[in-house]
Amino acid sequence: PLFVPCALFLTEDRVHFGTRALRQAEMLVDTQRDALTSFKPIMGAPDLATTIEAMAPKTIDPTGQFRRRDLIVLYLAWLMALMDEAYASVVQGEARAAALRYTRPDWTADPAIDAITARMLNEARALADQFGAALTAPEGLDIETALRATATQRENAPNGLVVEGAVLEAVAAATCHVTGKKGVKHLLVFDVGAGTTDLAALRFPQDGEANVEEIMEARQTVALGGDMFDRLLLDIFVARARGIKGIEAQSRLWRRAALSARASKEQLFQEGRAALVYEGRAVSARRSDLVNDREFKDIVRGLRSAYGKSLNAVA
Repeated sequence: PLFVPCALFLTEDRVHFGTRALRQAEMLVDTQRDALTSFKPIMGAPDLATTIEAMAPKTIDPTGQFRRRDLIVLYLAWLMALMDEAYASVVQGEARAAALRYTRPDWTADPAIDAITARMLNEARALADQFGAALTAPEGLDIETALRATATQRENAPNGLVVEGAVLEAVAAATCHVTGKKGVKHLLVFDVGAGTTDLAALRFPQDGEANVEEIMEARQTVALGGDMFDRLLLDIFVARARGIKGIEAQSRLWRRAALSARASKEQLFQEGRAALVYEGRAVSARRSDLVNDREFKDIVRGLRSAYGKSLNAVA
């Protein structure tokens, strides 16, 4: 129930977020439209300042008016509004985060990237304050309103948040497990993300020690991630689909399957088989189709090697 899908989808007149964005994308899957479901390729670009100012592709933004940064800021604003509602539901009165840390694909300290990210977070905070519950409403946010608001915040450069800087994702995940754990000496996080896999290890305080210590020799980022598994699985669906011929038809099937890739992977490994219905036809994939694939074996071999290296550092 606490899982929040990273997704944003633009219809002709509304901006939709999270689960509703995925539902809208599924309804319009045959119109060559895509949901924005990952910000890592944008935020991890070598030239971030240039990349975020580029216009979003037409498959994502049919209006042709949003910059990539605008869509990220809108998603962050929705996420902050969601956080505000969660805080308010468990405390008396209004409450919200006063300061933030954030994760990013390139976790190495870079003041220029920190400044860009802090600016976008502050813009998002201003939009969350401006729109509040309108961001989380079932009908989504009016697209013209969103365009005007993002343009205004881009110019105003608000400073509403204290942004404390970046932290490696795996370290952030490990830190969440420190509180309340007794008798645990070490924690190794193996974080298979979309585009990369991050590993980090912590040493817990022992016998009156005050600080949690990261074991730096265990820290790794390897260019192997869940998107690779998705792509292999989608290839299998397309290859096994009977009667689906031609690039256009196969592309539609790919888009449909991509929207449920997470659920398909879970079903595949839990039950040994995953299926979807496309144009009245059942399309299925077997677990053996994936695990016997040569590229899949290479990916698993690489992940196992990285895990062993970090585990040895902890040992």
